[in-house]
Amino acid sequence: MYAGSIAEFGSVQLDGVVGIPADKANTYYQEAYDASNVIMTSGKYALYNNDANKVTNFRNLFLVKGNSEAIFVKQHDNVNEFTGGNGWSIDFFNCPRPQAWGRGLYDQAYLELAETFEHVDGTPGTLDRNAIQQGLWTTDSLWANKDPRFFATFYTQNTVWKGNKLDFHRGLRLADGTIQTDGSVNGLLANGDQDYEGTGIGVLKYLDETHDNMAGANSGWPTSSQDWQIFRYGEVLLNYAEAAFELGRSADALNAINQIRNRAGIAPLSAVTRDNIHHERRVELAFEGHRYWDVRRWRTAVTDLSQSWSGIRYILDVQTGKYQLQVVNNIDGASNVPQFRQENYYFPLTIARTSNNPKLVENPGYN
Repeated sequence: MYAGSIAEFGSVQLDGVVGIPADKANTYYQEAYDASNVIMTSGKYALYNNDANKVTNFRNLFLVKGNSEAIFVKQHDNVNEFTGGNGWSIDFFNCPRPQAWGRGLYDQAYLELAETFEHVDGTPGTLDRNAIQQGLWTTDSLWANKDPRFFATFYTQNTVWKGNKLDFHRGLRLADGTIQTDGSVNGLLANGDQDYEGTGIGVLKYLDETHDNMAGANSGWPTSSQDWQIFRYGEVLLNYAEAAFELGRSADALNAINQIRNRAGIAPLSAVTRDNIHHERRVELAFEGHRYWDVRRWRTAVTDLSQSWSGIRYILDVQTGKYQLQVVNNIDGASNVPQFRQENYYFPLTIARTSNNPKLVENPGYN
C-alpha cells in the first residue's frame, strides 16, 4: 500500500534513485488488495462487535485481550517493567487527573481532529466556530449526535471518568458578563481540576478506568496491561478499501468502508471517494500510529501538517451551569507553527556522510 501510494502521488527524482515509477502503482495496489482479501476470507478475524453500546464497544476493542479483531499485538501485563514485568505507561501518562505527578493528559488532541468525527447521520462534524462562541452551551448540545467513536477516542468537559465528571473549565462568567479567573464564587472554583492550559481534549483511546494512576510516585507507573494493536482487522478493511478504489473497484471499496461505519454506528455511504477513504482512516485509526505515515505516502503532508492548530476553552456560567466557549487559535503559540516541507518526504543523508563518500548524492532539497 505504501509503495503504491508513493508511486501514484510521488515523483521520481535523481534519475530514478529517489521515488517509485508511477506505472508500478497498480502492481503494488493489487498486492495490497490480494493480501487483504486473503485475511478477509480466511474467517479467522472479524470486527469486534460484542457490546450493544457503540461507545463501549469501540473502547473495549482496545481493552479486551485476544478479541476477534486483533491480528498482531504487542502484549503487556500489569507487572512493573522495573521489576521484570511487561507493563507500559499508557494509563499513567494519558489519564485525566488525579494522577500521582499531578499531571496526566500528556497527549492531547487538537480541536480540528475532534471536528473530523462526523455526526451519526453522516453530516460533517465541523463546528461553526463563530456560532459556538455566541451565547451559552451545554456539552451535550455542543457534541450532540457525534460519531460514537468520538466519545470512545476523546475525553473533554463533563466526560464521566471513574464515576465523576471531568472539569476543564477556566474562569467563571458572572451575572454581569465579566469573567473571574481566580478564587471562587458561591463555592464554585474559578478553574477546574483538569489541564485548561492544553487543548481541552484528552485522549481516551486505550485508557483503562480501573488502573491505579496514583502509584507513580514510587515508579509504579509502567503497569498498564492493555495490548498495543499493531495490526487489526479494521485496518485490513481500510487497506482493502483503499487498494480497491485505486484499482477502480469502487463497489468493493464502498462495501469495506461501510462495514467500518456500521460497526461504528454511523450512516453508511452511498458512494465512495478517495477523500472518504482517507477520512475514515483518520477517524478509525486515530492515535494508533498511522496518520503521520499516511499523509507522507499520500504526499499531502506539506498541507496537512503545516498549519496552526486549535483548542477549546470552557468558561462556566455561574447562573445557568452552562458554558461560554472560546476557540483558542494557535494553541502551540504563534512562533511554533508546525512545518513540513517538500524535502521532508525523504530524510537527508547529511553532509557528514556525503563528505565521507563523494559518490553519495544528497536527497532533493537538502543541498
